[in-house]
Amino acid sequence: MTPAGIKKNIKIIIFLLIFTVALSLLSQDKNEVKAFSYGIKLYNDGLYAMALLQFRNFVKEFTVSPKNEEAFFLTAECYFKLKQYDAAAEAYLNYLVKFPQGEKSPAAQFNIARCFEEKNDFKGAVEALSRLVLVYPGSQLRDDALLKESLILIKTGEFAKAESALSELRDLSARKDFKKKALYHLADLYLKQSKYREADTAVNDLLSLISNEKEKAGVLLIMSRLYIQTGRLAKITDILNKYLSKNEKLPESAELWYMLGISNLYQLKKQEALKCFVKSSELTEKTDLKYKSLKKAGEICFEKGDFVNSEKYLLSAVKYAENSDEKIEAAFLLAESFKAKGQFNKASNLCDSLMTLKNLSDINRKKLLLFSGYFSLKSGEPEKAVKYYSEFIEEFNKDPLVPDILLLTGKIFLNKMNDFDGAGLFFRKVLYQFTINEILPEARYLYGLTMERSERFKEAEINYKKILNEFPCSSWCDSAKSRLDLLKLRPTVEGGNTLFSIADLISSAKGNKSNPAIYYNLAQKSFTTLKDYNSSVKYYKKYLNVSGKNNNQDSVKYLISMAYFNMSVKENKRAYADSAIKNLNRLINNSTVNTVIKQNSLLLSAKIYEKYNREKAFNIYRKYISEYPDNKNEDAYFYLGEYYSQNQKPDSAVYFYTKCVKITKNKVIFARSLFQNIKINYKKREYAVCDSLSGMFLRNLPKSIKLPEVYFYRAVCRLNTGDSNFAEASLNKISREFTNSVWSDSSVWYLANYYFKNKRYAESVNLCKNLLEKVKQSSLKNDLEFNSGKGLSVNKIYRLLGKSYEFLGDNTSAESAYRKIDISKSKSDMKFYYHSLVRIAEKEHRFNEAIYLLQELYDEYRDFKTAARLGRLFFSIKQYDEVKTLVNSSAKHSEADDIKMKLGSDLTTAIRRE
Repeated sequence: MTPAGIKKNIKIIIFLLIFTVALSLLSQDKNEVKAFSYGIKLYNDGLYAMALLQFRNFVKEFTVSPKNEEAFFLTAECYFKLKQYDAAAEAYLNYLVKFPQGEKSPAAQFNIARCFEEKNDFKGAVEALSRLVLVYPGSQLRDDALLKESLILIKTGEFAKAESALSELRDLSARKDFKKKALYHLADLYLKQSKYREADTAVNDLLSLISNEKEKAGVLLIMSRLYIQTGRLAKITDILNKYLSKNEKLPESAELWYMLGISNLYQLKKQEALKCFVKSSELTEKTDLKYKSLKKAGEICFEKGDFVNSEKYLLSAVKYAENSDEKIEAAFLLAESFKAKGQFNKASNLCDSLMTLKNLSDINRKKLLLFSGYFSLKSGEPEKAVKYYSEFIEEFNKDPLVPDILLLTGKIFLNKMNDFDGAGLFFRKVLYQFTINEILPEARYLYGLTMERSERFKEAEINYKKILNEFPCSSWCDSAKSRLDLLKLRPTVEGGNTLFSIADLISSAKGNKSNPAIYYNLAQKSFTTLKDYNSSVKYYKKYLNVSGKNNNQDSVKYLISMAYFNMSVKENKRAYADSAIKNLNRLINNSTVNTVIKQNSLLLSAKIYEKYNREKAFNIYRKYISEYPDNKNEDAYFYLGEYYSQNQKPDSAVYFYTKCVKITKNKVIFARSLFQNIKINYKKREYAVCDSLSGMFLRNLPKSIKLPEVYFYRAVCRLNTGDSNFAEASLNKISREFTNSVWSDSSVWYLANYYFKNKRYAESVNLCKNLLEKVKQSSLKNDLEFNSGKGLSVNKIYRLLGKSYEFLGDNTSAESAYRKIDISKSKSDMKFYYHSLVRIAEKEHRFNEAIYLLQELYDEYRDFKTAARLGRLFFSIKQYDEVKTLVNSSAKHSEADDIKMKLGSDLTTAIRRE
């Protein structure tokens, strides 16, 4: 072949090779496009597992394809859609390694943060978002990253970092919608931290950016929360009324109707509040808002006594409750509504239906069991009540209510079910598991009664006697004595002889009308056994008629007086008392009457006069102890002590009380009255009397269950009479030795105040913190009112804590304490809150903040003190125009002259100069 031919053949071979390669590449390109498109289709159809497999095969097969970048990113997206967050995060990271400057790099970094967030790894999420902001500052996702980062930080409680991120977003974002979001969340964040000034600024900045009514609704919502928390109720009510009059039926207005209802409710405008809550529930589609609105509406109707509407709203609230605790809170109020109408069966059925609820908080589970037991009992189902109370005891065996529930369950067995074994079991649990408790005397008595009814009389007698020995100051001693007296009569009654013997006596009396012994026996048995005092009087009089003159007649006349007295007590008739007095006076004035009978007649007449003529009772008792000084009668000494005590003569009262306690074996009545007198004198602020009575109580009744309260009264008395060392020791004793007593809290509170007044501020701070720790541990949280009844509240503790910190020079801690005061509780709390914060702001030269706070308070109340202080503040920073405006605005309130006088002549001169 010639060289020219060879050359021509080579060209043909090269052409064929190029053509073959071109055909091959064209075929490969078509397969590549087809494979990638198929993966996209699977992804768009939601078949993420298949799409994942397709994209992974794609990057293996087409290693140099321009579609590889997108395929890698979509692989990670598929993992994310399949909720395989670890694999997704790794796939996004692979994308970033292979394509560090890729188009999807910011999105990959953002989605890595999303993976961490889904796994609740908030720290990892924040770090990933921070990296996005740092590495890709020009990305459109930078604003999204800052926003998400701040929201995660708020969720984890890192408010300072969240505030920084939101401030950066607000200041640097070029997008108006993100500026608005930043301001909204900033305002919300400031509100959570009680930074009201900053929150106000954020809300006002936000208002300047909004462009439609829907957006304005969101701003007004956070403004409502701000103004309600800072006490500007009238102002926010006016703002909301104006907005809602124009946008009444906008769905976005539903939450504003709710906030308007809350504002009206705080201002005690309950009818207006009710309309707002109903309107809110009608407009919203949000189940949580429907629940809150309907529950509030039901509460208002319940308080008004409108149970029909209360039930209607509360039933709907139960329907819309999103969780068990919400459902049960509305249901409890609904049950109370049923209870108010006496519909206990309905309430019981409602509680039964709630028993299937799961994930209840402990406090609501406790309430449910107690409510269910109560309503079951009231609806005549004692077995069901026992079931619920038993569940309570088993589930919450360390709850302080357990002894009372055990006692109540025992009562149900005893009185409702006549199950003496069951009753005895529960009463024994009280007696043996709770050795120190105020209900022990009652439990012991009921156990004795149970033994008596089950015919175990010896055990009953033992238990009644234990009450007299172990609880001599208990009110159950009288009941125990009565049962013991009845047990003594038991053999006669059990033998069936009592009624038959009386019948025989009556029959004998008819046959032998002149036999005085028969009438005497009839009268005695009617008096002592049957307690039939009418019949006893009749038979005693017949005895007198047929017996003639004998030594027993005076005794019988005294017994007739006793019967009349018992009838007057039993039937509450003055006529019987007068008859008794008439007979007794004859015996007292008759010189031939036996001395013992005369003494008893004096005491009985005094006893009767105690109810009808206290002065005569007093004179008779005085006569008795003067005529018979050797007869130590506890009733006489006790009554005289009580009389002098109530007439504010402590020395004489203490003298006679002491006489009484020396001779009496049973101190129950003495203790009860003495304790009552302590309380009366404490309330009347007769501290010397109260102190004397307290001392006698502590000396003579060292084992009484009332000791903590008496120690407390005595300590307060000593504080007010100047014996502060004794008072401090007593209060410390109560808080240290009686920690389970409700008086422990009051003692700590009085000690805290005592330390504060004596400039022992650090000790006052520590005690206030201890009390607040109790509040935190309580299920009632910040609504806790201490049980001592002395008006001790959380707000008062924060007041004292703040003042103590302030005197220690710790203004930061003082301000923190003041800001925790709930200003919705009272006008006094609100004014104290503002003036305290203003004082601290002035100390730290934050004059603008002080002025802002005072203006808020002045706008609300227009009171002289605030106006004067605001004027002084304006004057001190030489804002004379503001002072002049303030004086002029106060003129119509008749305060201008007072303000000028308060601020002094310099202010008047300054105003004139202006």
